[in-house]
Amino acid sequence: MQWNMYMETLRECLAIFIFMLAVALIYAVIDDFSWGSVLTSVGCFIIAYFIWPSKRRGQRNQENRFVDIIEIIIELPVEFFIWILRFIGRIFRNKDGNVDLDIDIGL
Repeated sequence: MQWNMYMETLRECLAIFIFMLAVALIYAVIDDFSWGSVLTSVGCFIIAYFIWPSKRRGQRNQENRFVDIIEIIIELPVEFFIWILRFIGRIFRNKDGNVDLDIDIGL
């Protein structure tokens, strides 16, 4: 039991560090644009998302509001990207399975 708690804390610290690195790379992109920085930042966000022991996915047992807030912040960029992909998928999906542009413009 004790070992799991230490591993959970280690994963939290590592995910926070990688997330902060991703944010720093975003600021580097704003200062001087580079595709390498953009891709590295996106990769860091994704890695932090998967390393973080999410309570929603049943990987974290402890109750702590501060850690819950950090979880929301770390999972937000990836969840937002997933939400956008689902939204785009719904626009182009037809009810019978065919691909179709399904936007009602109200004319």
